[in-house]
Amino acid sequence: MGAYFVRPGDTAMIGRLPHCDICLMHEGVSRRHALVSSRGGQWFITDQASSGGTFINGVKLVPHEPVPVSEGDLARISAWTFRVCIGEDAPAGMGTVDDAAAPHQRISKISSEGHTTLAGKRLRLLTQCISKLGGTSDKPSIINAVLDAVLQGTGYARAAVLCLERDAAEVKVLGSRQTRNASGAPNTFSRSLIQAAAAGQSCVLSEMQGQVSSNSICEMEIHSAVCVPVMIGGTAAVFIYLDARASEQGVERDAAEFCEAVASVLMMAWGNLQRAELERRQSELTAELDAAREVQQTVMPSPVGRTGCVEYAVVSRPGVFVAGDFFDIIDLGAGRVAVCLGDVAGHGAGSGMLMALTQAHLSALLRTTGSLEAAVAGLNMYLCSYALSGRFASLWVGVFESDGTLRYIDAGHGHWFVRMPDGSVGEDAGACGVPVGIDDQSPFPERRLQLPVGARVVLFSDGVAEQRDPNADQFGVARIRAACDGSELASEAARIFTHLEAFAGRPSLDDDATAAIVAVRGE
Repeated sequence: MGAYFVRPGDTAMIGRLPHCDICLMHEGVSRRHALVSSRGGQWFITDQASSGGTFINGVKLVPHEPVPVSEGDLARISAWTFRVCIGEDAPAGMGTVDDAAAPHQRISKISSEGHTTLAGKRLRLLTQCISKLGGTSDKPSIINAVLDAVLQGTGYARAAVLCLERDAAEVKVLGSRQTRNASGAPNTFSRSLIQAAAAGQSCVLSEMQGQVSSNSICEMEIHSAVCVPVMIGGTAAVFIYLDARASEQGVERDAAEFCEAVASVLMMAWGNLQRAELERRQSELTAELDAAREVQQTVMPSPVGRTGCVEYAVVSRPGVFVAGDFFDIIDLGAGRVAVCLGDVAGHGAGSGMLMALTQAHLSALLRTTGSLEAAVAGLNMYLCSYALSGRFASLWVGVFESDGTLRYIDAGHGHWFVRMPDGSVGEDAGACGVPVGIDDQSPFPERRLQLPVGARVVLFSDGVAEQRDPNADQFGVARIRAACDGSELASEAARIFTHLEAFAGRPSLDDDATAAIVAVRGE
């Protein structure tokens, strides 16, 4: 077909429509099959949800997910295969000699039909198995390819791929197959054989003086069986299990050795599949965490500020597993300012969304009811009405008044203390209720404190107090108190996290961590 050129910054659509940049007139090609594009110096091919699929080096692409391509990659679309060449000066290949007209020479095609040796047959089976495993990315297809190979190459009548449920007493059949002349399904397996293979060594079970040790094996008239472990990371992840029964004959003497060769191929394919699955999960987790972090940053107020009679500073760091910390400060008018800090149970984007919902609903209730108890009770009823399994929030919410009065409710939070202007620290008031979202009949009593100008209320989430160091010790409240030295608010809040990261021994934290310092400034 010759060569097609796509310039950097341009795109090329491959498909069956006449106006496509590369038109392939064939029923196996979709109207808009695949797109070639470039970005940032990297070239990509994206399958456009084609019916026949787009393949790069034999691997089928996921629709609408751009896949980077490199020099020499083979892109297959229906009956066509394109070799990727990048750059004006693509490396030249080795030349060939035109010897078509050379005398006394003949080219013949080799056919193995009718005279294939056992070794040649097995080599072909192993090669076919490798080819199939390289072109598939799902466990059922991998298992089927393995079963085909071992049945054809060993002489056994039935085969299965197994994994242990808890121990050799119970196995899970991932796939099974039998030949046409097999006398029964592969539904009985030797426990002792599997136990022996679980140690990492291929094992064979055979009759000894016409008897076998297991009644169930005897009843099934199994006279030969082999179990080969597939080792992943030093552990027998799955097993290839074969047996022959009754009058079934033709089992090859070296069947176990061939199974070991197939097991080696399966080990590579299974390991790659496991890695791909892990990468997929990690990608999904990263997407969820990013979404949750975005929610947190959207609803969080500015790091420092003054509202009415209080001044504040807050620092919030997302953890490895994002939960749902939230902090808010609301001017209620008439010299009153509401401050709340909460933590939604759970992790990921779901908790992040619930955190935003909780914060928004609480803010609306505080503004409309004018009552601290009514607002928290209303929030509790609202969350309980959704009956979200395992979803609740611990909450501290207080209303500061210009005369120094602090009215507060601690709903299962308990992580806070008051630092007086002289540096003394008051006793922890402790939680005075259960978290919101658990029991719609829970009471949330309001408490009061009288604070002088200059007093500071230090609020923090459990991600600060419960952060662990390499020895699994918790950061604790005492270290938080030690970090509060009465300096400028933003510096004091930042100092808590400087001490926290030094304690953890790393910049990443186990959980969301939020610390807020609210200072009473009066009128």
